[in-house]
Order: sequence, then structure tokens, then C-alpha cells
Amino acid sequence: METIRRRLESKMLFLLLNIVLFISSLTNDKIIFRSSFIFTAVVCSVSFGRGYDWINYYDVYTNIDDYLYNFPFEPGYFYVLRFFNWLNINYPIQNGITTLFLFFCIYSFAKKTNYPSLTFFTIFCFMGHYVLSEQIRQALAICIILLFFDVFRHRKIIKGTLVIFLAMSFHVSAMFCFIYFFMLNDRTRQPNTKFFIVCFIFILMAYSIWLNPNIISFLPLIYKKFVGYTEAYTEGFISISRIVSSKVVLIYLSMLILLFHIYKKSKDRYVFFSTKAIILMIITKLTVFLGRFQYYAIPLLIIGIDNYFYDKKRKGKILIYQLYYSICLFVISLVPLWSPSTFDSINDPILINANSKYIEKKISERCMTLNHYDPENEAIIRCK
Repeated sequence: METIRRRLESKMLFLLLNIVLFISSLTNDKIIFRSSFIFTAVVCSVSFGRGYDWINYYDVYTNIDDYLYNFPFEPGYFYVLRFFNWLNINYPIQNGITTLFLFFCIYSFAKKTNYPSLTFFTIFCFMGHYVLSEQIRQALAICIILLFFDVFRHRKIIKGTLVIFLAMSFHVSAMFCFIYFFMLNDRTRQPNTKFFIVCFIFILMAYSIWLNPNIISFLPLIYKKFVGYTEAYTEGFISISRIVSSKVVLIYLSMLILLFHIYKKSKDRYVFFSTKAIILMIITKLTVFLGRFQYYAIPLLIIGIDNYFYDKKRKGKILIYQLYYSICLFVISLVPLWSPSTFDSINDPILINANSKYIEKKISERCMTLNHYDPENEAIIRCK
């Protein structure tokens, strides 16, 4: 009964977070924004254990001295773990501090926008319960991009390149951000034609690497990941059945229709940034292989509609387009509840004061759940 009660409380907290941020996104009140932001940051930093990737990080952290020269993943997060381990800080506290840094980066980005509450809601709906609490390495890469996003907006190519390489040291998927240089502040002729050419080249390159991963064998970390993807997913590069059955793709398409309608009415070139961002996100849904890249399109989505919703909003009146947009985001935020495996872990987090014995108990439970829903698991080493 106690376990059931705690899971119900966790489920209610999950929904409460999303509802609070949904309401906040409609107000754009600074006090409400800051209060909801602090509440969310505290909840996420004092708990962990959602999903399964954290099990690998926990095992690396507790056996950090076994990895002197053979990095288990990109060096950025590995050295973060080594630093905290050197300070003799336990894993839950380390995770909490790292999460607070992620929220600091998000706040630094959001406060510079005209509509920070909607900005934060957008980021959290796409990233909150997957990236920020499970895919920590990519979360760090994305948040580094957000922290220094002004260098891309001002088209500072050298600084932007350095930022991308820094982000890539945490997760190689950050290489996708080179596309920013072709999209932001592009005042050349036919920028839309250039955008679709870039998209075509992106898909062509990804498909070529999918067919022959040896092309990137000179980059060991990236090569290993690509080989893992090609071996793990037997549906092929593009799975039509997966696309057709994807609820998320349907939501993306509805958002695309909304944004294109707004663009046709307003002729606001910044709104078309958002339209392009959604197109990029739909492209990444063509295959699991590209799924990790979609999160880097989120800043483009945000800056495109930020000014439009801010300028059109009337005090005390909810803009119908914004309401529709926020409802789409809210539905996306509930994606973790659609999968039985993530549903269980989302509703049973581990608190920051947990001891190693309790963490080991939870790892055993997570492995049982994972092996039940994914008997061929190869990603979580402990659960094989």
C-alpha cells in the first residue's frame, strides 16, 4: 500500500509540474514564471532515477578508477564525474548539482526572451522528463548551446564553432548545431531554398553513414554509437509504419500547420524560423537513428514565435493561437506516460538523500522492468 501511495503521489507531482508550467505559459507574469521555474528546478534536482540511462552513469561513477584511459563515453561528462568523485561527493548530490547547472543555463536563455514563461514551458515539455533527468550528457550539451546561444544569433562563427565543440565533448550529437550558421541571420537570397538543400544534405549524409558506418571510423566515439544504432534497430533507416503510428509526429504536424498559418498571415520571417524548426523535428522522426538531433531545433522554434506571441498578446486576454500551441506542448509533455516502461520509472523517482543500498534496490527494480519490456536490451549494461 505504501508503494502504491508513493507512486500516486509521484504521478500527481508529474502532472502538477506540467499543469503549473502550462498555466504559467499563458500569463507571462514574471513572478509566476520565476516561482514555477524555482519549483520545477527544486523538484528535478532533489530527485533522480527516472528512466534507465542513469544506471550506466551510476556504475561508472562508483567505479571511476577503472576508467583511466578508456572513456566509457564522451570526455566532458566523464571528467565532471571524476571531479565530483575526487571531491568525495556521492552520486545523488552530484546529480543534483548537475541538474541545477542545467536549469541555470535554461534560465539564462529564457530570461533573454520576451516571453520567458512560454520559453521555459517549451523547453521543459520537449526535454523535461527524458533529457534533463535521464539523458544527462545530451542535456549538458544542449544547455551549453542555450547558455551561449547569442553567439549564434549574432553569427559569430569562430566563437560558435568553439561552443559547438565544447558541447560535443559532452554529446557528439551537438554537431547538428552547425546548421544554425545556415539558418540564423541569413540575409542571402532564397534562404528557404538553402534551408531545404541543407535538410536534404543532412538526410543524405545520415543515410550514407547508416549504410556504411566505416566512413566515420576515424572518429571512434561517433563510430561506436552509429554501429550500435544500426545493430539495434532492424527496421531500416526509415520505418514508414513507425512514422504513421507516431502520435508525436501527428502533434508536430498540427504545430506545423499552426505556425505556417501564422506565417502566412503575419509574413514575419522570424515565425518561419519556428516553421523550419518543426520541419527539422519531423525529419528527425523519420528514424530512431536521428531522434537525438531534434532537441537542437528547440531554440529555433522558440525564437521564431517569441516576438509574435509577445506582440499579439493582450493583457488579460489569451491569444487563441498561443492556447493551441501550449495545448500541443502539454500533450508532448505527457509522452513519458505513453510508454509502460517509462511510466513506471517516472512515477517512482529516487530522492537525493537515498543511500547506496536503496539505490541498488531501485536499480534491481529498474532492470526487472526494462527486461520485461525490452528483453533484448543492450544499452543498460547492468541489466543485460
